[in-house]
Amino acid sequence: MKKEEKAAPGVQTGSGGQMKFDGFGELPTEDCSISFVPVQGTMAFLLSKGHANAKTASELSEISGLHPRKVTEAIQRERLRGAPIMSDTTGFWIAENVKEVSHCAQQLHRRAAQIHKTARALQKTVRRCRT
Repeated sequence: MKKEEKAAPGVQTGSGGQMKFDGFGELPTEDCSISFVPVQGTMAFLLSKGHANAKTASELSEISGLHPRKVTEAIQRERLRGAPIMSDTTGFWIAENVKEVSHCAQQLHRRAAQIHKTARALQKTVRRCRT
């Protein structure tokens, strides 16, 4: 299987196996709202719609009684199940529209590509030490 086939959709591997995110094309032009009703007992239930209402992992930890790491793990599980939970340096919130979801996904892809690039550079360092 080629490296390109192993990469996530929208992600290409360039020379040296470095990941490059091609994006989703154009961001949606219409402001299609998100219809999402969080279930009680989930992290999403503790969040509000809109970036202005973002809550940090520490705040969610205080509210839920969970360790901040467990909060982020729960958010990850909920995202994988389709919850439109957005995040940035200010915290977590529920998306208001499709544009917001698309923008957050692009940011996550860029971060993943940078992490992969750093990991590859470290692997090269290890290989140089072995020779």
